[in-house]
Amino acid sequence: MDPLPHTTIWDLGLPATPADMSPENMNYGLNDMVRASYLAKLREMLMSNIRKNTANDRGLAEDATAEMFVEKCLGEMEKDALRKCMVAEIYCEAMRKTIDEVNHCTVTSTIHDRLMTTVESDSRNH
Repeated sequence: MDPLPHTTIWDLGLPATPADMSPENMNYGLNDMVRASYLAKLREMLMSNIRKNTANDRGLAEDATAEMFVEKCLGEMEKDALRKCMVAEIYCEAMRKTIDEVNHCTVTSTIHDRLMTTVESDSRNH
């Protein structure tokens, strides 16, 4: 039985960013323009945040130092977002597989094992 047709955005490939440097993040894909837009906005907000809150700290107030911390934080924040996307992708894959299994059972005129277990369990409880 052929799996249900679906598209995925995860195999488009991405340009390198701090979050992409680890092997666990090499297989994600996003529209480059969307990704660049979100990263630029987050970078801008982080720079604004660090400048406003470290104005009295000369070491952190310098642009090069602030930028270093912003880039490091940006990479970690993007990793977190990518991990959350990964969870959603795993969920989608599992659901597509389950739907395929149930569809296969329907086509072959058999009841799915989990559904049978649910029916039998309910019958025992009544």
